[in-house]
Amino acid sequence: MAEAPNFVILSQPNGPVAEAYRSLRVALQRKMVSGQGAFTVASSFPGDGKSMVCSNLAIAMTQLHLRVLLIDADIRSPTLSKVFGARELPGLTNILEGSLRAEDSVHETELENLFFLPSGSSKDSPSNLLGREKFPSALAYFRNTYDCILVDTPPLSACSDTLLIGVHTDGAILVVNPKNWVGEVELRYKQQIDKHGIELLGTIINGASLKDSTHYGYGYGYGKGYGYGYGYAHGSTTSSKQQPPTRRWFQRGE
Repeated sequence: MAEAPNFVILSQPNGPVAEAYRSLRVALQRKMVSGQGAFTVASSFPGDGKSMVCSNLAIAMTQLHLRVLLIDADIRSPTLSKVFGARELPGLTNILEGSLRAEDSVHETELENLFFLPSGSSKDSPSNLLGREKFPSALAYFRNTYDCILVDTPPLSACSDTLLIGVHTDGAILVVNPKNWVGEVELRYKQQIDKHGIELLGTIINGASLKDSTHYGYGYGYGKGYGYGYGYAHGSTTSSKQQPPTRRWFQRGE
């Protein structure tokens, strides 16, 4: 098993960054109360910190005793699969090409209630794979099995994969890093998200000071951590989903 990554939501649970994640978590609960629990996590550029934001948010959701599935759908550069030491394991791409069933694809992690679907590997084009009907059918299975699904996707500047995925989820969260900020480019990506009928649920500023967050117009920031620009919601549920036949991803001999 790879060394456990240092998730700030666990290492600094009382800090302002962890509080920012809990604030965004509350916003997502509004959608979940209405039965919508699958969310796309997107960014404009590589290096915005999207994958770590996605994983920390997933952990924050598990702290509500929800069963959470984290999907590495960044097929071209699967950061989360590397973080979790699951780069060589079958996963999403194998489901999409039809060589793996959704019910056999998910792996447990060392964190209670957190489950992980690696990117997997395939020789086929990611756009071709995502354009098939396998993804929405797999997502339908996962919706009946997990309370919350967070899908880590490629940067919008790299390809159209995020839009292909986002149309099947219940909304998107956009991660922005001030060091990569352009302005007009981010606006164009937001317009693309809107054009595809994907609801933008909020925007996270990753790595911004309070001064930076107000300058860029995305709500508010927490020290040199994270901020988010959405509203407030409330409501929580405990899990009543069926138990899937999962395996521990770090037990490679299974």
